[in-house]
Amino acid sequence: MTISNTGAHLAGALGVPSVFILGDGFKRSWPVEGDRTPYYPSAVLVSKRERPWSAAMAEADNCMERLLRAGST
Repeated sequence: MTISNTGAHLAGALGVPSVFILGDGFKRSWPVEGDRTPYYPSAVLVSKRERPWSAAMAEADNCMERLLRAGST
């Protein structure tokens, strides 16, 4: 789980399952289809979408839990 930074791009380029947390200002710099981007299909994108950060972080936490459960099977 990370914000939009070098670590996010490295994880995405390597195909590491990840959750990227994006603020409202990233709407134009990330081509998004739902919660995915064609650049990094292994990543789940969680956007703040003009809601409280606590709501965005709760969604990111749920996404990470799903990724961890999927990886342990």
